[in-house]
Amino acid sequence: MQRPHSPTIRLRRLGFELRHLREQHKLTLEEASKRSGVPRTTLSKIETAESRRTRARDLDALADLYQVSEETREAFHQLYRESKEKGWWYRYKELFGTTGLPAFEVEAS
Repeated sequence: MQRPHSPTIRLRRLGFELRHLREQHKLTLEEASKRSGVPRTTLSKIETAESRRTRARDLDALADLYQVSEETREAFHQLYRESKEKGWWYRYKELFGTTGLPAFEVEAS
């Protein structure tokens, strides 16, 4: 049974959390990129939820840079895994079209 969550919102949440951590550490995108080894463009796309393919090693490098707990590191990976799943409404895509409104409705409830 598929969980009632929005893959899009999960990806946005991951990006928000990573950006928040970078800002807490007072790092620019360029500095975080250099210190973590994650390309600047990749880091930017992860933070803005534009990246559909994020490597586990990039998440781990960022988790190391921001010195997060193992629990937080696993939460990053879980959010990314869930962002790759299809929402329940995918079966009805011909009804909803490309608006994505069901994705936001699921998270709101």
